[in-house]
Amino acid sequence: MNMKNLLVSLLIALISGCGLFFPDTPEDPQGDKNVDPFSFKEILEYNNDQFDFEDYYYLFHESFIYVDPNLNEYSKTKLLSRLGTIESEYIGDLEEDTIIVNWFLVDPTSDDPYFDKERVITLQPRGYKIIEMKNDSIPPDTLTGEATFKLRYDKVIQDWVISYWKDVPTDGSPKSFFHPEF
Repeated sequence: MNMKNLLVSLLIALISGCGLFFPDTPEDPQGDKNVDPFSFKEILEYNNDQFDFEDYYYLFHESFIYVDPNLNEYSKTKLLSRLGTIESEYIGDLEEDTIIVNWFLVDPTSDDPYFDKERVITLQPRGYKIIEMKNDSIPPDTLTGEATFKLRYDKVIQDWVISYWKDVPTDGSPKSFFHPEF
């Protein structure tokens, strides 16, 4: 090997060894952000199927409709805006989350329909409990409600998505905690 080839080989080895051509994996700017702080994955906890999403945008179908107790309808955009507001108020990046959301079957003896990917399916009603932590001296607030969901299989993203959500607070309020105009 001549001197020129030896120098080129040494230079390549030196540059390669310092990691110049192998950048570090970029850090997640969100840190360890919880992808599902509202526990929507629990909605399908009792089924073999499950939601698999990285962002709430992909959990709701493009033609999604949210319906309140007065039968007012709201779009996916309105609901996502509300979820974003809740996240910024109750789910801190540097602080502990101040809400916990739990979903459960209203009638645990009932079964959901067969998950036919060619049809829209209506799940058995789900109850929810939202526990809002105040501080150590104030007991937590608990908000409850009942939701009816319709799901469809989205062939583009190859996953189940929510296409309809009727939300009724159990205390008779016209707007639940999730309501787009809460």
